[in-house]
Amino acid sequence: MRRLRALLVGLGQIGCGYDSDIPFRSDQPRSSLRTLSHARALACHPGFELVAGIDPCAKARQRFNLLYEAPSYSDISSWWANSGDPPPDLVVIAVPAQVQLSLVQNLLQLTQPQLLLLEKPVASSLEQARGLQVVCSQHPHLKVAVNSFGLGYLPCRIGDGACRLVSCVASCMSRSSAENAS
Repeated sequence: MRRLRALLVGLGQIGCGYDSDIPFRSDQPRSSLRTLSHARALACHPGFELVAGIDPCAKARQRFNLLYEAPSYSDISSWWANSGDPPPDLVVIAVPAQVQLSLVQNLLQLTQPQLLLLEKPVASSLEQARGLQVVCSQHPHLKVAVNSFGLGYLPCRIGDGACRLVSCVASCMSRSSAENAS
């Protein structure tokens, strides 16, 4: 199985901070006592390759670099100009609601991931949420999911292990690939 390339935008607490002091081993889902961040879930799941992180805060980027041995960039444009990597399959947007729309717009102007995983809340106003819907709908092959931690009405729950959410994302990506092949 091909590993899905994942880009993480937002290296704060939910991005990579909540479990930064807990040991883990890459590609081994049960190696971390607790999985509380997107970076940890992606790094521990053998179906994903965490290719880079993006955050304007130098301290957050340094922590990410040390923990995950992956490059980091201050913004999406810097990543795009300097990474030289193939486009990611999955982009996790783990930033405050008020900047998600502009980040998604910038991202989708540069690259076309198969899936966006948005941290909730996705917007700070109805206008921003509608803007996000319009931007995403302009990319018909793009699948959009929302991190559902603590929400019973969404299909994936993190619960005691974020790897289940990542597995759900992997499943969604596999179904998408199968649909596109037929």
